[in-house]
Amino acid sequence: MVAKIWSLFFWAPAATDFHHQGEKMGTEGWKIRLLRTALNLSQPTLAKMVNIHASYISAIEMGHVAPTNALMQRLRRALRWTERVDALLDELAAEMKMAETKE
Repeated sequence: MVAKIWSLFFWAPAATDFHHQGEKMGTEGWKIRLLRTALNLSQPTLAKMVNIHASYISAIEMGHVAPTNALMQRLRRALRWTERVDALLDELAAEMKMAETKE
């Protein structure tokens, strides 16, 4: 999992697309999309894993709605989202923000 995240990190065009397509940096949505994609899960598949509708996954990923604490716990389990993964995602966000300010 960590290797997949790092491969997305170094594949800058794909990584930056995660929030340029509507996702708002600062929300958990882009992280959910990145992890879901790294695990090769579709939105419907992830939705079934956490017992919600796929359109709700989409809304979360786009930053339109925030997941409840209970849903975040289910998403974290389904996506294998550990503290170490969270630290990598925060580092990725910081790198992406720095790259944007240089442009």
